[in-house]
Amino acid sequence: MAAVSDFVRFLRAQYEVETPAATGDLASFEREVTAFEALDPHIQGQYAGRAVAIYRGQILADGDSKLAVLDAVLARFGQVPCYVDWVKPSGPRRVRVPSVRIAR
Repeated sequence: MAAVSDFVRFLRAQYEVETPAATGDLASFEREVTAFEALDPHIQGQYAGRAVAIYRGQILADGDSKLAVLDAVLARFGQVPCYVDWVKPSGPRRVRVPSVRIAR
């Protein structure tokens, strides 16, 4: 657990980012989460399977990893209370289920 705490402190120092609860700006973060959920059906075709950053109801950046998207937002806009998440493809998921049968 100490290693995780050290890593979180390192990331905060690296990006100088505070948690929304610490800055008292939790409401703006929750608005970004709500905006992402509202936009999700509309952005499926263009961004399915990619990570996107939402700020003020608009997509600021997209990419193949959440960290790359966050880096792009920080470089372009500075520290803004954005929400970064994956746009999951719609439709049924394909899952491989291993057999319980033992091969001999």
